[in-house]
Amino acid sequence: MEFQWVWLFEKSNMQDINLLPVELKPNSSVVKAAKKIGKINLILGSFLILFILTLLGTLFFYSEAIKGSREEQKSLEEGILALSATEQRLVLIKDRISKISEVFSKGSTFEETKTVRAILGLLPENLTIDSITFDREVLKVDVAAENLTQAGEYIKRVVEGDFGRVNLISFGFDPLSGYKISLQFTQM
Repeated sequence: MEFQWVWLFEKSNMQDINLLPVELKPNSSVVKAAKKIGKINLILGSFLILFILTLLGTLFFYSEAIKGSREEQKSLEEGILALSATEQRLVLIKDRISKISEVFSKGSTFEETKTVRAILGLLPENLTIDSITFDREVLKVDVAAENLTQAGEYIKRVVEGDFGRVNLISFGFDPLSGYKISLQFTQM
């Protein structure tokens, strides 16, 4: 007699031996249904595993996308802060330029100061200046004199001077401070 090895995973040619009585044998339809249910369970389990893996992949993908978008948001916020600082500097520079343009557009006050110096040189003694105001074209000088002689001397000196057009705006008397004279010098 020869000895044959039967491997564990290899089916032998021997008939299956059933030690259970025939009365306890399951119905063939139940066995077929159990086999079909087993196959369905295997297919559903495979779909469940595939669904879970897809869900985990999607979760990983979206978490990476969110992380990237947060980094991009942070870099954009830093860029916005830098641009905001630049914008503030530009606004300040624009304001400075507008003020410089305004100063240049008003022109020089050199001529007005020369005229004021000339008028101050004409003032007789004991004559006080109340106010001097000027803009681009007009210079207004208000003086106070104690007596009429000083007021007349001042007006005489202004008329003899070379000031272009001179208008007498007001001439009045105040008992407390004396005579008030207001002259307007206009450039020609």
